[in-house]
Amino acid sequence: MIEIILAIAIGFLAGIITGLIPGIHINLLAAMIISSLPLLLNYLSPLPIIIFITAMSLTHIFLDAIPSSFLGAPESSVLAVMPTHKLLLKGQGYDAIRLLSIGSFLGIISI
Repeated sequence: MIEIILAIAIGFLAGIITGLIPGIHINLLAAMIISSLPLLLNYLSPLPIIIFITAMSLTHIFLDAIPSSFLGAPESSVLAVMPTHKLLLKGQGYDAIRLLSIGSFLGIISI
């Protein structure tokens, strides 16, 4: 049980890093984890690794909008960046982040 809680917490922190720092994407960390699976599986079962990647991806989805909106450094599609940048120029950057977060939440629960 402690492995699962640690996997969620570390995945959450890794998602914050991948979401807020432009250039570090979740696919980079996931590829590094998958390439080191033979070593990791000697110490962990597959379940904490899966939970870590899932927690990281869910956190990344919500935080990816912040640097793309405020810094103009998009990692997502142009369809999400251009409207948020237009709202930022109008002084409504926080509203754009709120709307993107609501859209991300609705997208996750609709799956």
